[in-house]
Amino acid sequence: MNTLAAFDLEPATQRGHVVHGAPVLTTERRAVPAELPWATDDPTPIVLLSFSTVPEQRSPGMLQRALDTLGQLPVHVAATTGGIVGPQDLNAPANAHLIAFAGREALMQRASLTVGHGGHGTTMRALRQGLPIAGIPASGSDQALILQLLQQWYAGRALPADAGVAQIRSAAEDILADHTYHDEALRRSHAFHGLDGAQLAADSVQTLLPQP
Repeated sequence: MNTLAAFDLEPATQRGHVVHGAPVLTTERRAVPAELPWATDDPTPIVLLSFSTVPEQRSPGMLQRALDTLGQLPVHVAATTGGIVGPQDLNAPANAHLIAFAGREALMQRASLTVGHGGHGTTMRALRQGLPIAGIPASGSDQALILQLLQQWYAGRALPADAGVAQIRSAAEDILADHTYHDEALRRSHAFHGLDGAQLAADSVQTLLPQP
């Protein structure tokens, strides 16, 4: 499994050939570097708004609600639309910069908070950077469970799928104001050190092949 043993629960059934590895977080070909319009020494917190890149989970309404919410806060918003919502289909507040598709980890290195859907890839990228998450699940079967776990760890906040402006605002304000969220996310980032998910997966497959 391309997930960390440190983040998983004890399985109800032990399976001999199922082993933990680590997330495989390769950069997608269309994820180009994105230049942000704010100076690197600008003290205003940056919130990365990034929902799914899967067409079946397309939700311009949720993106717009999140933009409307974050537009009321003293933050900068870097919003990626995942290539499945056109930036021209959204009304961006003055504090937001919309990007059709971008490499998210570079943006996460400058951000103070991610607002996303709780997908495994986005969550693992954020935790690897020590970045807390305010999550609104889409249709992925694992998303609500991942977000509940982040909330239990105090590394994020889990919101309902139909979260409104008031709920999103409360979660964002709480995380930005309480350093415990950042500290816990940073602590979880240590679990990634020295682990290469692709290499671990290849090694696991190799053990199952006939040996010469």
